[in-house]
Amino acid sequence: MGVLRTVALVILGISTFTFIALFGRLPAFRKTPIAFLYRLLWVYLPNGIAYLDSHLLGGWLVRAWSRSGRYVLHENHPLVLIFFVGLLAVGECVFLPAAWPRMSSTHHFCVPGVVILPYIFLYQCVVTKSFVTSDNHEKEMKRYPYDYVLFHPGHRCRTCNFVKPARSKHCSFCQACVSRHDHHCVWLMNCVGANNYVYFLSLLLSVSVLLIYGTLLGYSLLCQTLRHFIPLDIQAAMKGWTMYFHVWSIVLTRDPKIGTVTLLMLMTAPLAAAFLAYHTYLIWAGMTTNESAKWSDWKEDIADGLVFKGKRSQIPGAPAHVDLGDQPWPVQTDQILVTDSGPPLEGCLLEDTSNRVHYRGDANKPRTVDPRWTELHNMSDLDNIYDLGFRKNLIDAFGLPVREKPLCTPAELMLKVILAGTLSHYETRGMIDDKRLEHMLASGKQILYKTHQESEVRHNLGMSPDIWVGLTDVLTKAIPVLESQSFAWKSPRAALEHSSSNLIAYNYFSLVKDIERLNDLCTIARNLLATTKKAQNLAAEKGFDQRILALIDTCVRVTARGFDGETNPRNEERWQKVVNLYKRLLITCLQYLHNFIMHNEHRKMVLWLDLFGYHSTADTNIIQPKEPLDSTARIEGVAPIVKIGERVINPPIRALYDQTAEDLLLETIAKFPREPSTIKEEAAMLLLANIKDHMEKILGRDLTDIQEMGRDPEQVKYIRAALTSILGAKVDGWSDLQDRARELPPALPEEEEHEVTKKKTILTIDRSLTAGFPRLCWADLPEVNDYSVDAQVTEDDTSMPRSSQSAAETLQEAKDELMARLQDSSHLGDDGADYDHGDAGTVGEDDAHSLEGHADGSVDGDEEEDDDDIDRGDDGGDVDDDEDDDDYRGRPGDQQRGLLTDIPLVLGPAEIEALPMIVQAGIVDSFGLKGGERNGSRNMQALRCHILLTQETGRNLLRELLIFIAAWDLPDDELYFKMMVQIMEAVLRNGLMSHAYSDFGQPKDIISPAQAVVIKILTNIFRAKYSPASVTGSIQANAPRIPSPLSRVDILTVRYIFTIFRGNIIPETCALIYLQGQIRAERALPEDFPLNLWDMERVYEGVYQFLEFFAVLTENNDWKNLLVKWEIVYDLVTLIKELEASIPKGQLSSLSFGSVPPPPPPPRSTSPSDPSKPASPTPVAVERPYDPSDPADPLDSGAGSVDSRPDSPPITEDPSEFEWRNLKKLVVLVLSSLVWKCPDVQEQIRRYGGVEAILSCTAFDSHNPYIKEHAVMCLKFLLEGNRENQRLVEELEAREVVKDDGGVLERSGYEAMIDQAGKLAIRTKETSPCSSS
Repeated sequence: MGVLRTVALVILGISTFTFIALFGRLPAFRKTPIAFLYRLLWVYLPNGIAYLDSHLLGGWLVRAWSRSGRYVLHENHPLVLIFFVGLLAVGECVFLPAAWPRMSSTHHFCVPGVVILPYIFLYQCVVTKSFVTSDNHEKEMKRYPYDYVLFHPGHRCRTCNFVKPARSKHCSFCQACVSRHDHHCVWLMNCVGANNYVYFLSLLLSVSVLLIYGTLLGYSLLCQTLRHFIPLDIQAAMKGWTMYFHVWSIVLTRDPKIGTVTLLMLMTAPLAAAFLAYHTYLIWAGMTTNESAKWSDWKEDIADGLVFKGKRSQIPGAPAHVDLGDQPWPVQTDQILVTDSGPPLEGCLLEDTSNRVHYRGDANKPRTVDPRWTELHNMSDLDNIYDLGFRKNLIDAFGLPVREKPLCTPAELMLKVILAGTLSHYETRGMIDDKRLEHMLASGKQILYKTHQESEVRHNLGMSPDIWVGLTDVLTKAIPVLESQSFAWKSPRAALEHSSSNLIAYNYFSLVKDIERLNDLCTIARNLLATTKKAQNLAAEKGFDQRILALIDTCVRVTARGFDGETNPRNEERWQKVVNLYKRLLITCLQYLHNFIMHNEHRKMVLWLDLFGYHSTADTNIIQPKEPLDSTARIEGVAPIVKIGERVINPPIRALYDQTAEDLLLETIAKFPREPSTIKEEAAMLLLANIKDHMEKILGRDLTDIQEMGRDPEQVKYIRAALTSILGAKVDGWSDLQDRARELPPALPEEEEHEVTKKKTILTIDRSLTAGFPRLCWADLPEVNDYSVDAQVTEDDTSMPRSSQSAAETLQEAKDELMARLQDSSHLGDDGADYDHGDAGTVGEDDAHSLEGHADGSVDGDEEEDDDDIDRGDDGGDVDDDEDDDDYRGRPGDQQRGLLTDIPLVLGPAEIEALPMIVQAGIVDSFGLKGGERNGSRNMQALRCHILLTQETGRNLLRELLIFIAAWDLPDDELYFKMMVQIMEAVLRNGLMSHAYSDFGQPKDIISPAQAVVIKILTNIFRAKYSPASVTGSIQANAPRIPSPLSRVDILTVRYIFTIFRGNIIPETCALIYLQGQIRAERALPEDFPLNLWDMERVYEGVYQFLEFFAVLTENNDWKNLLVKWEIVYDLVTLIKELEASIPKGQLSSLSFGSVPPPPPPPRSTSPSDPSKPASPTPVAVERPYDPSDPADPLDSGAGSVDSRPDSPPITEDPSEFEWRNLKKLVVLVLSSLVWKCPDVQEQIRRYGGVEAILSCTAFDSHNPYIKEHAVMCLKFLLEGNRENQRLVEELEAREVVKDDGGVLERSGYEAMIDQAGKLAIRTKETSPCSSS
């Protein structure tokens, strides 16, 4: 009896201690004796020992115990696992040898399996990890949705540095985040999670079976011993508990091995079975051990009355349901919970990352209870979206998918049928008859309506990969069909005399239906992207975005070219209707791109590199991609990921020719845009010149057609085959190129082994999968922090490098140069006048011109040459069409200018809004973002802003967007204008405004239209930021607004603008005004004037915008002081003196009798002018490079598109008689604002001779209405408190009266005279003076 009791007590004690130590802190045992024993064991007892140790041993025992305990309790050690395995192994080694001979054959068959299975499952539990890593993070994010109760999106693990997936938890023992974390098991030295939970359940089951089976087997063997050693009469006498335990103690002593192990199994079997039952309950409840603790916390909060429930659909601003899975989660809920000390009040705001609420504004403001929230009283009222029912919960626990692919909805099935039929239509024309095509078109419109009205239909279709594959396949087949019906070069040479317009008219009926069909499908695709980021990524994975870009290219090339057929009203009408349909399709594609990148940082950057990056063949060793920009990005389908790489800046010259000659020529033919590699460019151009004749003979097409073929991947193989038959494997003419390279600057060093290769960091994507051949898109990675726009303002920032003395010298040089040019032109003739000509291949020396050199054939240079040709054509006849056709570079619709660059030339203000919205979403901070504007330490919006202005195609697009404002004369309250203000404000905020202004200049203009619009937008930005509230009208007068302090980036920008104004605008403008005076004085001829009326309008608009900009700055005292420090008075006085000296005042007779010719009519505009602004300048006249309605070649005419561009001024207007209306008055206004209560300006005006100039403005001038009143006010401020200026005016005296022969006074019988007091008087011709002034 004693032995049995001792063994039983030992085993029971060990089991109890183990159970309390491991499971005593579970939520299920809270407020129970087990929890008390756990605290006694791990809290009270250690604290008591520590107290005694600190007084007796000085803390030595605690330190030693802490080191041991830290290892045992806080490190992932194998001691418990060794103990567990050892206990199993020792018990089996003791039990089986003694029991095996006595077991039946049935047990001999079952026992090995029962013994071996726990070891197999134990091994799997230990070696199988459920860690969330960067490799499987995206997959784990799709495993479970966030329930906004236990798990919220956006929480980042500070150790693993990625967003935590739903139901995951970071384990401090394993030092990793665990997917579907249940608990860390010390028996396994591993966390139990999603991947090994099935093995853990199997281990529990197998151990429970082992213990129960072993207990029963041991009991049967002990019964055999009992029957063998105990007589039957004694067994019959075993009726009391004392006798029963005494007899069994004898049995155990007779068979100790089997008896001890059996007793151990009997004591531990309930522990394993209870653990298995507990996890069975967790599976039934749809939660894990970790989640059960969280639910216990919610239970306590509910008991305390702190939990309130509402419906997500009824709460505006409630966090959106986040589920990244490919298929919808089986359980959906509309609940949303908050925890607060009281019911949520009206106006409460929900936090995305917790269940708390906060209030905007004063938190103590009296508020009423929001009735949409109700207090929760019972846990059963909570929705657990992870509880799918016992069957599905068990399937989920076993690691099997529970997301069932939904059945194909009727809308999806119908759209699939439409896509299949449409694809067949484009693959085999005529396969489907017209009646069925009409049915498909009508059905497509029904789907279009549903995607517009029903969010569920949008979600289901947007999440279907099959739909995106079908859309991509349709566009892939449809675009070549459209091009074959719209471009003459894709038809036989004899067809329609190479006229694309006639071809379009010929295919009118089929084109109308095809374009309408594609527009419906693209609109459906646009609507599908309004769901989640998943739809955007699916579209990219299937390559649909690349098909949209190709479709945009086709639309632009059709709409940007004019009618080139013979005069035929019927054909022109059909062509115009098709062009309008293409425009509508183009608008839909732009809207698609906007939806494609909204709230998706990765898609934005990929699109930026597609549109504005350089395109290179991927086999070059100059471009070297490396690690991804976003470590969590993964390649899916054909969608690339953005990588950070390097490019070689100074490669050995021979490294540029590792490609074959065919590749080099193909790259030149299909370049988009041109790579910045001069030597490589020359190699391809040399090849092109050498084999041009052979190519035309082999392919039977001229060079222009071959260039068009290079755009079509399907046509590239024919070009490559022709090149292979002509060329060898490597570049011909290597020695000639090497000789040419020696004459270039040392940008490319000679090939030397010891030379260190310089590299530059780039961003790149691999487009080989969608292009069909090796292709990389890349752009240099700008260092945004190098611009230091947020640094403190220094003294150097406010200094002005150009003094008034240097400005005076520049002005005199400009006058001398202009007069010298006129003298030279008398010898050279008209062709020698090059004032408005520029070299497109050189860098402008002036600050107003571009700071970067343009490669041969740059857009600015080509446009300038075209404009010169137009001007010469106006003066001396038509331009040679053949010569112009040979220069293909820069034609409208050419991708060399950029895919989107020509769109502002095609669409009107009501149609183009999607284009600036794309740019806006990419570079404007907090636009189209959901907290994702940063990638690590990088501001992605600022990064894309730098890329936009770094790349030639980006600058081209932004230039055209700005010119669009001037061409349409858009008012400030127009939506397009507001969007451009936000775009340019982002440019300004990133410190790039000076670069933008410089890049938008053209050599032939003093100030280009784009630059004038930049200044106009700057005026708008600075007025809103720095002007007082009384001026802007944004705030009531009784609440004055405090202007913003001057920032460093704004100061540097204004300093640059002022430098341009002083060093370029004022000297060249005054030189033109001076030349006007020389012509009026008959010292020069009117035909010698270098600018036409359009050029003068542009100069006038630019100067006027500069003056308005400075007028706004003078409204702010800080800016006013800075302008005074820079002595802007000199520039203003110089301009007004030049105007006064060279431009005659408008006479009063011109108003009364119309003796002065009326001013040139303003350009046509869609927006009516504001009669409340009489002083507003005439809208700038902008020359456009083509007109789709003009039957002539678009490059041979300077007209604009239909009803979209201003008419040219009458050629009878003499530009040398330009009147500069309202300019003088605006200068006086700026001077008045500067001189008000400013003694320094009073002194500056007197020093630079401005007093006399302002006095001369007090005379009537019909070209500057009300200038007399403004000048008098300026004189008042000028003389106020300044004795020197007063004395100067007092010393002035009237000497004579200007004759007014035939004027108003003479015809009225009056004349002017000076009386005896030296005053001006008016008298009749026969009588004495009647009045004086």
